[in-house]
Amino acid sequence: MSIVMERDPETFKTIQEESLRTHFLVQLNADYKGQATGETFNSKGKTDILLHVRGENIFIAECKFWKGS
Repeated sequence: MSIVMERDPETFKTIQEESLRTHFLVQLNADYKGQATGETFNSKGKTDILLHVRGENIFIAECKFWKGS
């Protein structure tokens, strides 16, 4: 997904965080059969992307925007 974003930055430059998260969830859920969730409660707060497989968190991601060039 990140390679696609790098190759076509115009498509993604105005996208909001929620929509961007959904793009990643589509890809993850294709491989992990719906086990990836967004804005999920985890421990003491929420995480942007959580992949929970066989009772364990195997991937946790926080989406942040970088304002650099």
